[in-house]
This record gives sequence, C-alpha cells and structure tokens, in this order.
Amino acid sequence: MRALFKRQRTAEIWCNVNHAINDALMLERNELSGRGVQVEKALDQSSPPLRVDAHQLQQVLLNLIANAADAMNSVTDRKRTLRVTSEVKIRMSS
Repeated sequence: MRALFKRQRTAEIWCNVNHAINDALMLERNELSGRGVQVEKALDQSSPPLRVDAHQLQQVLLNLIANAADAMNSVTDRKRTLRVTSEVKIRMSS
C-alpha cells in the first residue's frame, strides 16, 4: 500500500499477459455475470512473457474490465458482450 501512495515502482516480474487477462477476468466473473455480461476471448497464444509490474498490470486490466461493464449498463436491445483479445505485433525498426 505504501508503494502505491509514494508512487514508487514495485518489483517487475516476467509475466504472461494472457495469464494476467485470465486472472483479471476470473476476479471479475461474478460482477460481470451479475450484470449480464458475457465474455468472449481471443488470446494470441504466441504472446511472449513480458517484464512488467504485475500489480499495475492487474490494476489496468481490472479497470478496463470494470469500465467496459459500466459502459454496457444502458444496453438493453442486445447481448452485453465483452470481447477481450491479445495480439502480438512486432515493429521493425528502420
């Protein structure tokens, strides 16, 4: 908690982004289900591990999921579907 308030960097670890996405969706599954939100995933299995602050990544993912669910509150004429994708894009430097 102190690290959050002091805005200090916490330890970075090697993390599979797809695992982080699945973990965040698991944490929010009851909330999403309660709001009638269905989840569709298309995760790129070739995604390499990344060195990240796992706590910050989880917070970002949870915020994105919560914001998407909030944005669907007014949807009444069709299914509420949250589509989550991951994709590897390689940039070639010139």
